[in-house]
Parts: sequence; structure tokens; C-alpha cells
Amino acid sequence: MSHLEPFAEKLYAADNAISPVNYRVGYRLSATQAVLAQIEIPAPIVEHAVLGKLLVVPRITPDGTVTADISMQNDLTMDPQMKVAMMPIDQLVLRGTESESLRLEEARASELQELLGLLERSVSAVRTAMATLAGKP
Repeated sequence: MSHLEPFAEKLYAADNAISPVNYRVGYRLSATQAVLAQIEIPAPIVEHAVLGKLLVVPRITPDGTVTADISMQNDLTMDPQMKVAMMPIDQLVLRGTESESLRLEEARASELQELLGLLERSVSAVRTAMATLAGKP
């Protein structure tokens, strides 16, 4: 006896389309892949429903890596295939202050001064944390 499996696939209007027009979701037999039930849903409806519940919370690890925790706001478990790019904070700062990045962002000196203040406060927080750890028995 074959088992049912849910499926979802993107449907594009043209071969070179970037975004799907619809999503097809339904159930099929796992052994034969024969579709038993399906429905097509407009892509904007599906994407709004999914992305509207997505919660991305940036965080930094003690070693200076900037990453993010991703979860659904309704506390569903995260898709195990969803990947989060991690980057050390110094690389993030270096990338954000490259000449090309500054040009594209039309950065002003006042914005860089604000960034410098934030980084200096961050360095102070790390020094305080280190002093606290050093003071523990």
C-alpha cells in the first residue's frame, strides 16, 4: 500500500520568470508520485501568509559572529532546511565600510560617526564583560 505525502511546488508563467505566479499544493502517492488532490494558490497569498509570520532576530555570539535566529511567530518549528548565513562582526563592519558600499549607500560622515560610537560602546561592553568574568572565582 502506498503512503500519501504532501507536496508544494512553484508554478512560473514563463521559463525564464523570476517569481512564481502560483503555488500548487496537494497530496500524492509516495511510491508512484500520482497526484490525488491539488489546488493552485496565487503566489502573493502564500508568500504574504508565510513571510508575515516569519520572525528574524539578529544576534551576536561571544566570538563576534553576527547571525540571526529565524522562527515562525506562531511558534511552529523552523524548517530544518532553512539556512542562516553567519558572519564575524569584523567582516560585517569591513564589508559595510568598503568604498563601494559607502558609495552605493550614499553614506555621510555623520552616519560613520554614529557607527563609530556604536562600535566604541560595543568595545566597552566587551571589556566590562571580560572584567566581570575575570573577577569571578
